[in-house]
Amino acid sequence: MNPFNNNHGIYDDTSDKTQRGLLNSSHANYMLNSFASPINKSLDIATSQPYVFVKGGNSVSNGAANVDDSTTLRVGENDGRVPERLNLKPREFNTIPFMGRGRVDPDTETAMLQSGALPEKKSDIGMSEISSRPTDFNPLIPSLEQTITNPMHLVEESADPGWIRGGLPSRAVGH
Repeated sequence: MNPFNNNHGIYDDTSDKTQRGLLNSSHANYMLNSFASPINKSLDIATSQPYVFVKGGNSVSNGAANVDDSTTLRVGENDGRVPERLNLKPREFNTIPFMGRGRVDPDTETAMLQSGALPEKKSDIGMSEISSRPTDFNPLIPSLEQTITNPMHLVEESADPGWIRGGLPSRAVGH
C-alpha cells in the first residue's frame, strides 16, 4: 500500500494478478535491483511512491557506488596533471634586460643575476624586522597638532555649553 498519493495504476488491477504475471514481475524486479549498492529504507519508500523521482548526483548514482568508474570515464587513467611543481619559464634570451614596469637598471640586474646565494640564513643575520624607532612619540604637522590638541575640536561640551548628550528631547522642542 502506498502511504502517499493513493492513485490507482495497472498494478492495482486484481484481474491481472495471475501466477505468470507475478513470476514475471518478480523476475523483472530482481533484474532491476542494484545489489552492488544497497539503497537505504528512506530511499526505498521514496521510490515506491508515484510522482516521486530520485536521482543521483552529477554522473554519480545513488549511494555513490560508481565514483571510480565515473572518474575513469571523465579523466581517464592519466588525469593530465604533472606531478612536479610548476616552474616559470625563464627568459628566452638572457641578453635582453627586464622590460617590465619600473626603472630599468641593467647593471644592478646583472649584478643580481651573477651574485651567489646569501651565505647566511635570515635568522643568522643580526637584523630584525622590529623597528628600532621609538613609536611612543611621532611629531605632527603643526596645523594638525593645533587642531588635535585643542578640545574645542573633539569634545562637544567644550564647543557648545548648551549641548546635550544624545540631542534635545523631542517633546521639549516647540512646534
